[in-house]
Amino acid sequence: FIARGEVFVTSVDGSLTKRITNTPEQERFVEFAPDGKSLVYSSERNGRWQIFKSSKLRAEEPFFFASTLLKEEPLVEVAVDAYLPKFSPDGKKLAYIEGRRSLKVLDLSSKSSVTLMGPDLLFHMSDGDQYFTWSPDSKWLLATYSPTMTNSEVVLLDATGKNPMKRLTQSGYAD
Repeated sequence: FIARGEVFVTSVDGSLTKRITNTPEQERFVEFAPDGKSLVYSSERNGRWQIFKSSKLRAEEPFFFASTLLKEEPLVEVAVDAYLPKFSPDGKKLAYIEGRRSLKVLDLSSKSSVTLMGPDLLFHMSDGDQYFTWSPDSKWLLATYSPTMTNSEVVLLDATGKNPMKRLTQSGYAD
């Protein structure tokens, strides 16, 4: 969880809490990796949002909240803002927003990324206002698409970026 701009992890019963970050900058949009051994978050460093990962270093410490050694590393470093990271369920890819108006998917092993929705399709009002979620098989993303200011639709996106988006709703109302 985030408290006062810092990342914390706590045990389920709340008896132990560990502070993960200690920066003068703000952190947001935290989530665990599917394997539970690391977490990802956005941090506003050097005047722009970037995506970082903190991982447990000692295998003999099974719980993140009780880990003694952590390693923080940048996961997405670009010249524009990058935030709202979401791991795919298989842990091999990371979806995120770049430049506030592009939905991208990063392959974590090859470090290559594809753009699923660009500035022509993604509208930005405030940080974190874009909605997208992974399919259980890590092959697709559902996202909100707003063809007009008064209407939003649900679209299906191929995580490889090879197939065009499919509009699942066309109701004329916000979906």
